[in-house]
Amino acid sequence: MHEEIEISREQILGPLDLEATLLSGQTSEPQWDLVDGYYSDAEDFGGRTARYRVRQIRTREEPHLKIVITSNDENASLARTVTDHVANVLRLRDDLNAFYQAFDPKGDIVSKTFPQLIGLRLMRGNNPFESLISSISTQHNSIVLWTKSVRLIRDTFGPAVRLSDGSTIHLFPKPDTLASVREHDLETTGLTYRTKYIIEAARRVRDGELNLEELQRDNYETAKTKLMDLPGIGPKVADCFLLYGLGKTEAAPVDIWIHRIVRKLYFQGANVSIDKVAKFLRERYGPWAGYVQLYLFHYARKTRLV
Repeated sequence: MHEEIEISREQILGPLDLEATLLSGQTSEPQWDLVDGYYSDAEDFGGRTARYRVRQIRTREEPHLKIVITSNDENASLARTVTDHVANVLRLRDDLNAFYQAFDPKGDIVSKTFPQLIGLRLMRGNNPFESLISSISTQHNSIVLWTKSVRLIRDTFGPAVRLSDGSTIHLFPKPDTLASVREHDLETTGLTYRTKYIIEAARRVRDGELNLEELQRDNYETAKTKLMDLPGIGPKVADCFLLYGLGKTEAAPVDIWIHRIVRKLYFQGANVSIDKVAKFLRERYGPWAGYVQLYLFHYARKTRLV
């Protein structure tokens, strides 16, 4: 089935910059494909699979989205399901204006980042398991390389689905599939030493030792403790998954760049630890901490701060 739908301005809380959001290198999942002016992704919706292409029309301040859906089901509409899914993944219900107004423009450094980054939003992964594997893949890895590796996992080990227009897409493999892959075969994706961590994470999810739905219900500290029980998952990777995979916006992943940026802007360059920086962001910004680290990072890139 082929459908075209729209998400109106009234369904989006605050501004939206779709391109900046999708190209911001967040670790929720690999970057969407850009085809004929539309950003494209795909997902399984309870046994029905759809590719959805999304394009922004109008301005950042008055956003409007057009979505083209192609599914493998000729008889059932996925319009409402895909609309809700896109709103969830792009966090269209996050009130960005409330974020911009939450801090004193004269007294809080993060307020300086807003004018250049209007409409930049956090993203949330299509499904928690793919986000978990993506987060593990980012460990000491560039955006380009981990994205390539996760796409190779999808295309090599994931199921192929033929859509109504004759095209074929691959979905991300289920935990039981990845848990059964040999390390040597998974290493062909370029993940090197990370392969054993990915296979072990898939095994624990498959066997119920790590329950992703339970993690979603857990508070931040409890969920982080459970995640860090997995081999290869330290504080930064855990925070990546908590923020981008589970949508816990109090998580603020701190890599080498955020560490440098926060030290320079908030600690006058003092030699404070990564753990202290992460705790500082959580305590100062609470449920906005994830957004703050996103804005600080991209502000620093634009202004060449570090």
